[in-house]
Amino acid sequence: MPSSRVDQVARSLPARVVTLSLLGAVCLGLTPALAALSVVISAAIVVHGFSGRSAADPVSRRILFLVFYSAGSAIIFGGIGAAATVPLIDWIGGEGRFFLYYWPALAILALPARHFIGSPVEQRLGRAFAVAAAATLIATVLDAASVAPVFSTHHGAGAVSATIIIIGVFRFESTRQRSDLAILIAGIASILISNSRTSLIAVVVAVTIVHLSAARLAQLIKVAGVGSLSVLVMALFLPAQFDRLAQVTSTEVVAAVITNVRLGFEGEGQSEVARAFDLAGDTGELGNTNLNIRGQLWGRSLHEGLRSPALGIGFGRMNDLGREFTGTPYVLYPAVAAANPNPSNLTAHNSYLHIFNELGVLGFAALYAIIRRLRSGLHGDGVWERTGRCALVTLLLMAVTQHAFGAPIYGLSIFVLTVLCYRMSNGPSPATSPMEEPSVIDAAVARLPQP
Repeated sequence: MPSSRVDQVARSLPARVVTLSLLGAVCLGLTPALAALSVVISAAIVVHGFSGRSAADPVSRRILFLVFYSAGSAIIFGGIGAAATVPLIDWIGGEGRFFLYYWPALAILALPARHFIGSPVEQRLGRAFAVAAAATLIATVLDAASVAPVFSTHHGAGAVSATIIIIGVFRFESTRQRSDLAILIAGIASILISNSRTSLIAVVVAVTIVHLSAARLAQLIKVAGVGSLSVLVMALFLPAQFDRLAQVTSTEVVAAVITNVRLGFEGEGQSEVARAFDLAGDTGELGNTNLNIRGQLWGRSLHEGLRSPALGIGFGRMNDLGREFTGTPYVLYPAVAAANPNPSNLTAHNSYLHIFNELGVLGFAALYAIIRRLRSGLHGDGVWERTGRCALVTLLLMAVTQHAFGAPIYGLSIFVLTVLCYRMSNGPSPATSPMEEPSVIDAAVARLPQP
C-alpha cells in the first residue's frame, strides 16, 4: 500500500470508530447491528493494537482491570449463572451488557499515536460529528412522533444528544463556523425533544462548571442565555417535557425520594425485584413514582454493599431473586446462590452504588482510577481538553441517576467522546511520531464507509 494511502487510512481511523460508535448508539432501538459491529471491530482493533505493544495506555490498563475483575466476580460468586437461563445474545443485551460498554473507547486507546496527528484527523472528526448530529436529530424526531423506535430509550436519546451538545459548544466557541453551530443547535433540539431530564440537567451543569473553572464569564453568560431560552421553548412547545423536568425542583418529590432511600436501606420495602417498576406499588403515594423507585434501589444497594464492602455481593447478583448470602457480614458477605438467577438489566440507577453493591470497595476504586487518570490527561485550555472535561463531568453527573458507567448507550456515546478527547489532547507532535507500515486492521477498516 503506498505511503499516502497509509496516511489516509491512519488519519481516518479515529473518525470511523467514532462514527460507527455514535450511529450504533443512535440506532440501538431500531437495530443492534451497528452497535454490535462497532463492538466487534473495536475488539479486533484492541487485540491487534495491544498485541503489538510493550505496554498499554494507563487508562486502558485500568479499564481492563475493571472488566476482568467483573468477569472474575461473576464466575467466583456465581452471578454468571443467569447466562444459562436465556440465550447468550439475550444475556448480553441484559445483565451482560456491561461487557460491551468499554470496547469502542479501548479501540481509540489502542490505536497508535500516528492516527491522531494532523489537521486531516480534525477535519474527518468534524464530518463524523456532523453526521452524528444529523442522525441524532432525525432519530429523536421520529421517536417523538412515534414513527419508529430508533433510540432504545429516552435515556439513550438524552445521552447521545448531550454528547452532540458538548461537541457543538466547544467547537463553535473555537471555530465560529456555521457547521459547528448547526451541530450545537441539533444537539439542543434533540435533548429538548428526548424527554431525558437526567441528560439535560447533567449537560447544562457540566458546561457551566467547565466555563466557571476557566473563568470564562462571557461564555457563561451565553450558556445562561441559551439555557433560559431552552426552558422557555420547553414551557411553550414541549409542556410534557417541561413538567417532567420541573418535578425535580419540588420539595415534596425530594422528601419522598429521601423517604424511599430510607425504606430501601432499612429493608421495609420489597427487597428483591426482577424489574425496577415492580417497586411501583411499594414507594408510597407522594412524590414521583419514577424517582421514588430510584430511592428504593439506592437504599437497598447501599445496604447490601455495606454488608459486603470488600468485594461486594458479586457481579450480576443485584437483580437475582431468592439469593443466599454467606460469609462474614460487614466484611465479605456475597450472594453465592440464587433460586432465580435473573438475566434482566435491572441496576441501582446509580453507577457508584451499583458498582459498590456488586464489586465492593475494590470495584469502586477501579472506577475511580479510570476517572482520575482521564481527568489528569485533560488538563489545559484547548478545545479538546475542555470538551473532554465537560464530557467527563456530564458522565459523572449522569451516573448519579443512571448506570452511566455500565449501560452501553453511554459507552457508545459520551464515554467514547471523553476518551477521544483524552487521546487528541495527549498526542505527540508529528515530528516525534513517524508514520508506520499499514497493519491488517488499517487495511480492513479502510474498506468501511468514510464520514
